Parts: sequence; C-alpha cells; structure tokens
Amino acid sequence: MVVWLVHKKLFMAGGVNFKKYNKKMTMKYNKTIGSLNKIDKAKNQDDSVVIYQRQQQHFFSALFHSFEGVRYFFSNERNGKLQLTIAAIAITASVAFKINSMEWLAVLICVGMVICLEMINTSLEQLSNKVETAYNPVIKLVKDVAAGAVLFASLISIVIGGIIFLPKLL
Repeated sequence: MVVWLVHKKLFMAGGVNFKKYNKKMTMKYNKTIGSLNKIDKAKNQDDSVVIYQRQQQHFFSALFHSFEGVRYFFSNERNGKLQLTIAAIAITASVAFKINSMEWLAVLICVGMVICLEMINTSLEQLSNKVETAYNPVIKLVKDVAAGAVLFASLISIVIGGIIFLPKLL
C-alpha cells in the first residue's frame, strides 16, 4: 500500500491501476512465500535437523515445567546447591540479626538476582555444550560473559551483605 500511495501517479501514467498493481503484488508475494516454503520443506527433510515447535501450554502445565527446572537446578547442579546454601545462610543471618524491612528487601533481591543469573548461566552452558562439543571461541565468550554476570552479582551481593551485617557484628 505504501509503494502504491507513494508512486500512484507513476503507476497510473504507465496504465497500471490499483487492481492490476494489487494482483501483480499478490502473485509476487505468493511466489516468494511458496519459494520459502519449498526451502523449509527441503530443510525439514534432513533427519539430523530436529525442529521443535512449541505448542501453547496451559498455565498450570507451564508452572509445573518451571518448578521442574528449579528442582533440577537445585538437585543436580553443583553451583545450584552452593547458591542455595549461601542463600540459606544469608536468610538465617537476617533472621538472627533481626534486620529491618529495607535490609530484608536488599537481601532478598541479592539472593534472587544471584540465583536467577546462576540458573541462566547454567542454561546457557547446557545449551552451548549441546550445540557445539568442540572448542569454539564464540561459545567460550558466551559462557565467560554469563559466568561473569554471576560473579558480578555475587560481588555486589557480598558488598551489600557487608553493609547490612558488619555493623551488627561489631
């Protein structure tokens, strides 16, 4: 429509009205889409390429799968167990020192941030290992940056923990 509106005078001078223009563009569109579909079908013939089509999940089914991911992370991943232990220590210390509500917010945000980033890091590592088994500098960079995000969040959390807990210890 935009091309027609911008170049309407040119088309009309060439004897092409909107009906002819629309018919021609529809044919070109269908030809292009048909070509793309043929390429997709050719790619899908290859059995080594697994195409995953996600079907719409019900809310409770999606929620169940989310909990499965959390359970897997904390029960099978070394860093998941370590982060859960550190989170339990931070929460126990928060209860013991009777921190105020603002301090609770800071502790919970830090715990949540570090655990979420660790889960994303684990996901990226698992996916990267599945995609490429040999050394790949791009995959290494992706893994390093994801691990760096966890490290950065952990360091910030340690600083925040020091700000909250050190005055209570002294």
